Amino acid sequence: MYAVWIWTMSVILCRQDDTTVNTVRSSQRYDVTMAAGRAGFFRTGAFSHTNASVDRVLRACLPEVSWESIDIIQSIGGRWPSQLYLAFAALRHYGPSRCWPPRRALRYGRRTPAYFQRSRELLRRSCSGRSYEFTFQTQSIVDARIDGVPHFVYTDHTQLANLYYPAHRRDDLPAPEWIACERSLYLNATLIFTMSSHVSRSLIEQYGCDPARVVCAYAGPNAPLPALESARPDRFSGMRILFIGKDWQRKGGPQLVAAFDKVRKVYPHAELVIVGCTPKIAADNCRVVGPVPVTEVGRYFEEASVFCMPTRNEPFGLVFIEAFAHELPIVSSQIGALPDIVEEGRSGYLVEADDVDTLAVRLMDLLGDPDKCRRFGAHGRELVKSRYTWENVGRIISDNIRRHVPALQRQG
Repeated sequence: MYAVWIWTMSVILCRQDDTTVNTVRSSQRYDVTMAAGRAGFFRTGAFSHTNASVDRVLRACLPEVSWESIDIIQSIGGRWPSQLYLAFAALRHYGPSRCWPPRRALRYGRRTPAYFQRSRELLRRSCSGRSYEFTFQTQSIVDARIDGVPHFVYTDHTQLANLYYPAHRRDDLPAPEWIACERSLYLNATLIFTMSSHVSRSLIEQYGCDPARVVCAYAGPNAPLPALESARPDRFSGMRILFIGKDWQRKGGPQLVAAFDKVRKVYPHAELVIVGCTPKIAADNCRVVGPVPVTEVGRYFEEASVFCMPTRNEPFGLVFIEAFAHELPIVSSQIGALPDIVEEGRSGYLVEADDVDTLAVRLMDLLGDPDKCRRFGAHGRELVKSRYTWENVGRIISDNIRRHVPALQRQG
């Protein structure tokens, strides 16, 4: 089995090498001289398009800062020998059972104390000789802080927050030694910005962070707020439920199909549209679209009556923000960031995860009342406009950074 593992791992890593090189080449450096000095923005890949949005709004909100955007993959070495180290670190720390199939080894390899310490050391070497007034990183898989320099973290999750989700097993968590490394990042950060209050709660309750150093900054949508001129005028009376997600099981797809079966007994003409994945479903009035380009997703929102994704594990879920941006009411699970996003009885409904009966009742309540769908959707869109924009995120983050960086205080 070890021979098969090594051979398969080599194939995967060699293929991944090409992708990594492209990521490295896309890294940009910004060396414009500003009065307040330079800041390092440490990122890993696109982060679901979040990094580009955060980069844009921070430059707009902190124009006196010269930003240097640093791809962590480039800084610690992205080619396959370092990835091979990562894979074998996972095998050594977690054993073969958690590293099979071999692709899982890459994920677990990034959650080993050896990789955490090695990546931190390599980042420090790559930044040697550079002077920053402060540093900023998105996500929390590595520790990009520099000793003696104010450091800020913006994250959508913590590992221990997974314990809040009913579908997550404690055995699936990274090793306690890695959790200790993650905790050290949070405890040594100047401030931690989160996308939702449940991540803030995790940092305080599960990691022992000072509440004064945890700030909920929320997040914004990947696409601009749609104008909605192309939305179907009769869409709320069309009884069309929309699901958008790649991970069918984790996003509660089977539970939605079970609830939809109950819905059709009352509303035989109701329809379920599934976008983003291709589950095999034997149900009438159920249309599986599968993956579509991002540019085409909007039309499925515009044709829907209700958005429903009864997720069982969800750090944030930008798709819910996008549903509200299209004025759709939401029915989902009462977990993760959703209590922040959905106002019960005003913009949608939240049910306990895996509660198929209540899920069906809530869907029927909306499908049978187009005016309520319209009111709920309009209320959700107003929430997006007031809270869930990248400009709002940028203001919250930049205002707090200014209060903790001496050079910015002098500039002000």
